[in-house]
Amino acid sequence: MRHLFFVGLLLMVLLLVISCTSSVQKEVPATKQEDACGIYPLGTGEANKCYHDAGIAAKNPSLCDKIEHPPLETECFYWIGVGINDSDSCTKIPNPFWKEECLLKVGLATKEISVCDLLQTSSAKENCLFNIGKDKKDINICDKLSSPSNWRCYTEIAVAKKDPPLCGQISSEVFKDACYNKFTESKQS
Repeated sequence: MRHLFFVGLLLMVLLLVISCTSSVQKEVPATKQEDACGIYPLGTGEANKCYHDAGIAAKNPSLCDKIEHPPLETECFYWIGVGINDSDSCTKIPNPFWKEECLLKVGLATKEISVCDLLQTSSAKENCLFNIGKDKKDINICDKLSSPSNWRCYTEIAVAKKDPPLCGQISSEVFKDACYNKFTESKQS
């Protein structure tokens, strides 16, 4: 019986010590984490990693500016840009591929044509504009697209709005007919 009492007491003391220790090791808030990064000399691996983690946690792109390692800098700006739909963070990404990825995701999420205009590759810009035009059902965005994206855009919007006359805005007779056919196909189904 005495043995059980001491085992129970030992378990209670152990639980008390563990709970006190875990409360001391709580995560440091991002602003304090930023201050903590100052203990590392700039440009070192520790400082770069610290500013990377603090920047993402605080969603603060100015901390990414302090990173002197391009892959970590890219990742920091990317996750902030995509996380808060901030095209300015995306434009600071040094890696062209990830800059395009970030801008495309932000453009599609915000449905802002101005973000699509920041894209450098024509295929990414067309993809961004096409999807925004389709989602907003805005025929004017179709005019910004080159063929074949523009006729696909007109067709998608015409079908979504159930408005066959919109097909008439397609310049190519072949694609105009294909658009009109979408309406005859749906009547036959």
